[in-house]
Amino acid sequence: MKVLIVDDEAFIGNLFRDICEMADTPCDVALTREEARNLMEKETYDMVFVDYSLKGGDGIAFMNDMKSNGWEGSAFLISGWPPSHFPPEDLLSFKKVLHKPFNIKDVLDILQNHG
Repeated sequence: MKVLIVDDEAFIGNLFRDICEMADTPCDVALTREEARNLMEKETYDMVFVDYSLKGGDGIAFMNDMKSNGWEGSAFLISGWPPSHFPPEDLLSFKKVLHKPFNIKDVLDILQNHG
């Protein structure tokens, strides 16, 4: 299993990288949508954690685009907004919304149980 983290805050990306290392799960971190798109064209990812608020667009639109282009892995939205903030149809591409500040144990559980 390989994971992609998409967050324009380097701190969050590095935190996820550390969590993935604790779970012995290889991961890459992208700081922009463009960087994430390039990585997804070259690598196979089973799971993507994407922040809602990204420079140049949002994580929901990014994942909807990736899914419409054939990506079939598990996606998780990271957001300071609670799930109730989003219309239900916006969350169809995601298995879960991780509300900031998220619990490291919850992320480890997702990684260890493959979503």
